[in-house]
Amino acid sequence: LEIIDTDGNGLYINERVNPADHRQILYSIDKNKLWSLTLPGLNLTDEEGMLLAVLLQQAGQVPVLKDSSEGLINKINWLKDADGYRIYNVNATERIVGSETKEAVGIILNAIQKDRCIEFNYNNAVGRRSGLRRVMPLYMFAYDGGLYLNAQKLEDGEMRSYAVERIQGLPIVIDVKKKDKPQKAEYDGRLEDPLSPFPDHEEFELTVTFTQWQGWYNMQKRWPESVKVTQNDDGSVVMRVRTRSCYGAKKWVLGQWNEVIKIEPKWMRDDILQSVEAMVKRI
Repeated sequence: LEIIDTDGNGLYINERVNPADHRQILYSIDKNKLWSLTLPGLNLTDEEGMLLAVLLQQAGQVPVLKDSSEGLINKINWLKDADGYRIYNVNATERIVGSETKEAVGIILNAIQKDRCIEFNYNNAVGRRSGLRRVMPLYMFAYDGGLYLNAQKLEDGEMRSYAVERIQGLPIVIDVKKKDKPQKAEYDGRLEDPLSPFPDHEEFELTVTFTQWQGWYNMQKRWPESVKVTQNDDGSVVMRVRTRSCYGAKKWVLGQWNEVIKIEPKWMRDDILQSVEAMVKRI
């Protein structure tokens, strides 16, 4: 998000109907506004980065692949450090940020860059009236199809996450004396949590045993050091995950429900079973 235009205009993408086919919408960005959201790093090794570069170079020599390979090259920011590759995906911006939130995002990013505080009306839940929030913004992040602001409340310095889509109207930059600002919190590592960036519990180890098929699928993914994966003699796979999110743990396990053999600790297993029972009663 640091590379998004910082003049307060937000995420402008021009839309127009394709004159040659009115069923299609064409998207474009003014050359003076050439920026994009940045997805997480690819975490490629040097060998993997070299292989990808060779494949793209060879693909450019094949007529049917030439345009696609050049387009992919333009979306990749080649850095010296292979772990620092960044993929730019302009077309996905509209799906992540609705048009009504674009200007709000620009204001928030400007405030973060200039170390300013903001206030905004925030709808905390469905059916509730919005309330005023006065915060010191820290950073923004994308998760599960939405944008979130991590900030500290001015009154007590407590760290909170706010869904940008729930901000009512536009944030207002406010003047706050340095002595009245909370001490800036240290980054708490929430974005490195393998299950969810929203901590709601002290760190615990979730242990889940999967069937051979799902276990093999999970083993193909790149997991952070907080995840340990082992395979049993019968082919089943055990994953031990350090996390601080009960919500994220339940969502992750239930997303693979048919392939789960065992869940530990017991309190997490019981919580998941209660959630399933409540869902069954509702439907």
